[in-house]
Amino acid sequence: MLIITISPNNETSFSITSSGTASTVSGGNASTGNIGIDSSAFLVGFTGGSGLTFGGISVTDFSRQNSTRLSFDLASPVSSGSAYSLSGSATGTYLPSQNYLSTFVPGTYNITFSNGIFGSTASGTLTIASGATPIPEPTTLITAVGCLSLSGFLL
Repeated sequence: MLIITISPNNETSFSITSSGTASTVSGGNASTGNIGIDSSAFLVGFTGGSGLTFGGISVTDFSRQNSTRLSFDLASPVSSGSAYSLSGSATGTYLPSQNYLSTFVPGTYNITFSNGIFGSTASGTLTIASGATPIPEPTTLITAVGCLSLSGFLL
């Protein structure tokens, strides 16, 4: 069973951590794979780098495949016939002019689809932590401060 958690770092990045084992890889060696969840949670794309390992092999990239699927790439293939663990922690980066809440929908989701390195019957949960608030754009802050100053003159 896989346990994956995504949480905010700051206005430009997020963390993804994982533990647990996927299902048996079948159909030959694999160096990529996808997991899918039971509801749309990935609103826009993002970029993710190294830090996670799968079966002791570095995950070189993770990304959004669509609104319900994440894709993972490995530095080298894993052999078929075994189940491997996904572990560690990595940092991802939002697309330009996006943030945590414009990229993810917080909640806990069941893993309902898997292929490639994850085998075809992986299970578990993916949790997208809440608690991040969008950072207002500078023009919004300037306008708000201007309105406060202006209202001071009118009183």
